[in-house]
Amino acid sequence: FSVHRLSRLQPRIDEIVDSALDGLEQAGQPADLMDRYALPVSLLVLCELLGVPYADRDELRDRTARLLDLSASAEQRAVAQREDRRYMATLVTRAQEQPGDDLLGILARKIGDNLSTDELISIISLIMLGGHETTASMIGLSVLALLHHPEQAAMMIEDPNCVDSGIEE
Repeated sequence: FSVHRLSRLQPRIDEIVDSALDGLEQAGQPADLMDRYALPVSLLVLCELLGVPYADRDELRDRTARLLDLSASAEQRAVAQREDRRYMATLVTRAQEQPGDDLLGILARKIGDNLSTDELISIISLIMLGGHETTASMIGLSVLALLHHPEQAAMMIEDPNCVDSGIEE
């Protein structure tokens, strides 16, 4: 997750964010910030970073939702976990055969250099699951904090230079 790598992805990240904001606006009020913005943005940015094929993203989103669904039975979550592991193995195999310049391709080149295929599958699964949920939660909590402290939101609107430090905070 280097600054250089993310800066190369910035135009695509901007497109993802703009599209999600458009969808949030089109949904009208009230709109679910988490479902319409935070969860899709975090997942799609991770997919871009890792090099997940665009055609697989809807399926990945659905499977991730099943993995995180606390109301699902243990068996349902176990099935989703097995499906996820199989899919991640497919991604790793593809990256081993044709490594790209994405994070998965970089890591796939390290297999055999103190990293096994199974370890890479686990790493990618953890990055997807952990990065997706935590980033989405942080977006939601940040918006909630601004709603509870409108003076902070007003300060960011009045002085856009405050946005970077607000995000860091």
